[in-house]
Amino acid sequence: MSAARPTYAAEARWFRIDGLKLLGPNAKRFTTLGGMRKEAKTVRRTREAALLRTKLAAAGRSVPPTTVHFARIGPGRLDDDNLIASFKHVRDGVAKALGVNDRRFVIVGDRSGIRVSHEQRSEGRGVYAVEVVLTWADA
Repeated sequence: MSAARPTYAAEARWFRIDGLKLLGPNAKRFTTLGGMRKEAKTVRRTREAALLRTKLAAAGRSVPPTTVHFARIGPGRLDDDNLIASFKHVRDGVAKALGVNDRRFVIVGDRSGIRVSHEQRSEGRGVYAVEVVLTWADA
């Protein structure tokens, strides 16, 4: 069961990566060498998936989007600082695909850059995913 897609005045392109379980920085981490290798592999796959899906979504656009919205889908809730931190590897992949430094991502303020927002929602027990919406204001 999916939530209704919001309507945007500007051009928006979005993608979803099903099965991607985002963990906050306080989640239990691996401490053995084999466990750290497994975690590094997961991080690499997360970045690569976000990079490839962003390239497909942004195909044909010569400028970066003006806003990027990240949604974490999962049964549990993270507090706001852990929510933002859980997107680290997804954000890195999106920034690389757009050809920008992720320092250009701004959550609030007057600084020029790519506005970023985050949300989390549940679609049922055991359902994990990430959605990313790229929006261009020049459409």
